[in-house]
This record gives sequence, structure tokens and C-alpha cells, in this order.
Amino acid sequence: MFVFGFTFAAVCFACCKTGVYSAYISVLVSVIALLVFFFVRSLRKTLEIPLVAAAVLLSAVIFLLFLNLSYKKAVAFEGETAFTGKIISLPQKISNSFQYEIETESIGEKFVKLKLLYSSSEELDCDVYDCISISDAKIFLPKNADGKDSERYKSRGIYLRAYSFDMPQILFTYQKTPLYYVLMLRKSIINTVLESSSGDRAGIIIAMILGDTSYISPKTQEHYANSGTSHLLAVSGLHVSIWVSFLVVFLTIFGVKKKAANLISLLFLVFFTVVTGFSPSVIRASLMLAVILISVFFKRRGDSLNSLGLSVFLITAINPFAVLSVSLRLSVMATLGIITMGKYYCGRFAKLVMHMRIVLLKRLIVYVADIIIITVCAFISTLPVTVAVFGKVSLIAPLTNLLVVFLSSLTMIFGGLGVIINYSEIFMPVANLWFAIADMLAGVILSFVNTLGSLTFSALPVNTTVYAFWLAGTALLLICSIIIFFRKKTRFPLEVTAAVCLVLFILGNVAASLPSRSNIRGTVLDVGGSPVIVLQNGRHYALLGCPRDSGGFEYELRRFIPQMPSTCLDLLLIPNENLGRDSYNNIVENYSPKEIFTDFSLYKENKNLLSDNVKKGTTAKYLLWGEVDISYYNTNNVNCVIIKFGGKTIMVSLCPSNDISKISLDIAT
Repeated sequence: MFVFGFTFAAVCFACCKTGVYSAYISVLVSVIALLVFFFVRSLRKTLEIPLVAAAVLLSAVIFLLFLNLSYKKAVAFEGETAFTGKIISLPQKISNSFQYEIETESIGEKFVKLKLLYSSSEELDCDVYDCISISDAKIFLPKNADGKDSERYKSRGIYLRAYSFDMPQILFTYQKTPLYYVLMLRKSIINTVLESSSGDRAGIIIAMILGDTSYISPKTQEHYANSGTSHLLAVSGLHVSIWVSFLVVFLTIFGVKKKAANLISLLFLVFFTVVTGFSPSVIRASLMLAVILISVFFKRRGDSLNSLGLSVFLITAINPFAVLSVSLRLSVMATLGIITMGKYYCGRFAKLVMHMRIVLLKRLIVYVADIIIITVCAFISTLPVTVAVFGKVSLIAPLTNLLVVFLSSLTMIFGGLGVIINYSEIFMPVANLWFAIADMLAGVILSFVNTLGSLTFSALPVNTTVYAFWLAGTALLLICSIIIFFRKKTRFPLEVTAAVCLVLFILGNVAASLPSRSNIRGTVLDVGGSPVIVLQNGRHYALLGCPRDSGGFEYELRRFIPQMPSTCLDLLLIPNENLGRDSYNNIVENYSPKEIFTDFSLYKENKNLLSDNVKKGTTAKYLLWGEVDISYYNTNNVNCVIIKFGGKTIMVSLCPSNDISKISLDIAT
């Protein structure tokens, strides 16, 4: 089942990334492979060929059906201005807007049922299961900054977004279903935690229980990412296994038999999956645990790899676009690394210390070693996904996980049990005590994560050129190591290859992040209004211009200037134009520029926003990194930046109405 499930998911991923033609090619190749298998007798001795071919064929067919019957059906409604539907989620605050999932009844003049994400600048005076109607909305396809369809929404089965400046009209309220009461329970859990804690500490407890990170500040989330502990905020296998283990032990203490305890645990898995919002990572973990729990009834031992393959197959068969979910990919790859590498090396280390006489010390050493080994194995197996999605890797993940994994587990248990006990007035004092403990633990975790995540080289930006060469070299070394492994039956070549590749990856990207003449590059961004110029030399940046709205910052600037402690913004130069206040605040807060220059006219209009140490004037000259000469001019005829480097001179006009023909001779030369 492992080979079938992963082949199925891999084909789904390829089709989602490359389009419908990949699905047609997959169907053709798989059919040919099956025909060859049935007609060539010598191939009938092995089942791998038909198994893989069947997985490829089934995956491609399901993808094509899903694409035509679900996705294209939704896309046809792009551009409509009216819809009616049922609110099926709690409001989630993202940046300055509130988002609601809507199950539509009609769009335009057609009756259709599909999921739509509605955004509003204000929280709606509506409740879950209210039927709302909006006649002046803009319905559009969610896109990334590069113009491609948003994988984040596709993976959730959401193909359309909408917004409106008018408040919706409530038509009626639908009859309550079990899902409504689950959503109300989720809302009650969030409110209970917020009453007992506050700020990022409350956000951490909510994230550990429900996987909802919207109550954690962006800065803290960035520190979690830099420290390699973001997985603790996304409910996945770690959280599910802790709860199930705790429940089984609790039931066993009170004399419940193993089969009955497993049956109760299965019901808990269903409940927990629903409460956490059907997160793909939770579904994956729950399916794997369900297989292991069910195996007891048949007196068989659950197989981790086959359980993983089965869970991946079921998730992607229900929604092929679920394979685009970052949390699912990270969860699956981390689990695969732990199963294939983590268990083996944890066992080897346990054998090394098994003769120690001091039992307590031995257990402590094994615990520390297990966390480090599992963290490193998960780091290696998730590296391709991490680099492709985030463009950076954490260098301190083993240390941070060693410090906070156990504390996070305790925070989740105390916070979760505090929520449960809180519903009983008799045990309210106990609930308050446990909430106090959870709050204290969350504060300690926050201190560790913020301190370590803000270190200059806590995270390493990945250079795409280095990464491409590294991938090619790693592939060659792995092929050689696998050949030696099958011939010599030893893991040593694979272990050496993994260690060498990991060291080369880190050293190569560290070298690429250091300032040097060969690393200098420039990019001109179109963010609406005046262009924005990004100059880069390793981890050092200069920003000439400022986006007028926060969208330019969120969707353009972040792609070119990584938001991590090692990033140095040496210069922020703001020309004479309408200042984007939100963008300016975001740049200052996230990148802390060493020097800020603004046009004198702009400074007079925005004194209350700009600090006193901001330099101002109508002209400016800077020499960056010892070799990049930057000149800014604002005259009656021209507003421009001139960049000189390597014997070349580049002029970028910062105002669309500039008359370049009237530029003065002294500026031009």
C-alpha cells in the first residue's frame, strides 16, 4: 500500500503542477504499461509494474474527473457580482480583514453548491449557518503574486474568493446540524482560552489545541519558522499521538480493556479531526493511528509505512488538490523520514547506552538523543518541501526542539484538560490552576522561541542556483550509494552521502549569503504607482521606493527580501510620491532599515509618521558595499534614481510623467 499510495499522490502532484496534459500522458503511459504486463509473460512474476501502473492510471483519471466536474465548474463563475449562501466557518482575522467560508446556494442567476471564501473589512453581524445574500460583490480566482492559482486555497477545495464593501443581508438561518455544534464548541474553546490567557501565550495554547494560528502575532510566527518549530503550531501526528496515548493510559488506569480503549480512541480521533477543521495533516495522522488501533481487533501488528501510504491515498483520492497542502506535504515527508531513518538510528543509539548502570541518566540521555535524531531526520526528509515553499531552512531546529517539544506537549495537555474541566463549575478552581500552568509554560516557550528565532543566523536563506547544483550532485551521489547498498548490504555509504550532502548544502548557502561582487543583483518591481528597486548583495539589501499599499508589500516585496534575522536592509530610500503608510510601517517593523532617506516634500507631509532620524532632501548620494553608487534626484523635470556599478550606469524613472529629454547634463553624466 505504501508504493501505491505514494505513486498515486506523486502523480496527483505532477498533474496539479504541470496541468491537464500530464494527466493525459499518465493515462497513456499507464495503459501501455498494463498491456505490456499482461502480454509479456516474463513480466508477470512481479507485481510492482501493475501496482504502479494502476496507481498512475487511477490518479490521472480521478484528477481529470475532479478538474472537470469541480474546479472548472467553479471557475466559470469568475466575474459574477452576486451570491447567496450559508456561512460554514467561524470568522478568521487575516491582516486587516475577516474571512468566512461560504457554501453557496446560487451565484449570479444559477443555483450551484460550492465553497467560496468571502472577505470583509469588518466582522459581520452574522452567525454560523446564517444564509446571507450579497448583490454587489467581486468574485475572483485566488492568485499568487506570480499570477498562478493559489495552491493554499485549492488544497482546501476553495476555488473562488469574494469581497464586498456592502454588508450582507441575512435571509434566514439553516437548521442546525452536528457540524454546527462542533463549530460552536470550537468557538467556545477559543473564548475559554482567551479568557484565561492573553496575547501570544493564548495564541500558542489555541494553536496547540486546535491548530488555529490566527491568534499568534506574525512576528512570533516568523520566530517559530526561523527556529524550526512551526510544526508545533500545526496540529499533526505529534499532537494526535499524544492525545491518543494519554487517553489510552487514562482508560487503562480505570480498568478499561485494551479493545474497548482502542474503540473509544477511534471515536476520539473522529471527533478531534472534526474539531480541528479537517486539517489534512490531522486526517493523515488520524488515519495512520486508526489503522494501528484497528489492527488490535484482528490480532495483527500495524505497519507504519503501509498505513502512511493508505492515508496519503485516501486523502488525495477524495481531493487530488489536497496534495498541494504545505502542512500535508511536510507532515507526510517528516513521518516518512522518522519511520525510515528515525526509528533505526534511535534504536542504534539505545543499544550504545543500554549497559549504563544509572537508569535515570540513561533515560535522560536517550530522550535527548531521540529528539535530536528525530529532528535531524525530519529536517532531511522535509528539506525539498521547506526550500521550495519557504526558501529558507532553520539551523537551530535540533536545539530549539530539544528545549520546547516537551514543554509544548505539556502546554497542550494542561490547556486541553483545562478547557474540558472548565465546563464543570465544581472543578472550576482546578481548571484555573491548569490554565495558569499552561499559560506559564507558553510564556517559557515564547521566551525560548523569540530569543533563538531572532538570532542572526537562526535561519539560512536558500540560494536557488546553489540549490539546483546541490540537487543534481545529491542525486548522483545517492544513486551511487544505493547501488553500493544493494551490493554490499551496508548503510554506511548512504550515511556518509547524507552527511556530506547536508554539510555541502549549508556551506554552499552560507557562502552565497556573504556579500561579494559576484552576488550583487537588482530587480525592478511593478507594485502600482512608482516602481520599486531591490538591490541585493548576499544577505544585504537596499530598497529604493515604497509600495503604495500593503498588497505590494505582502505579495511582491516579501518574495525578494526574505523576512529573517540574517537579512540586513542597509538603505530604504523613499522618493517624492504618495507614501504607503501600511507598507512603510511593515518595512520598518519587519526589516529595521539601517538608514532611511525620504524626499523633503514627502517628509513635510508625513512628519507624524516618519521618525526624526530620517534623512531628507531633494538629492542624495550613497555608496553601498564599497562598489554600488546610488544617486537620487528630484528636480522640476525629473524624479529618478541613477545606479552605477561595474562600469555601467542605470537610470530608473520614479515618476510616470518624467520628461527624460529635459534631464540636466550634470545628472546624465
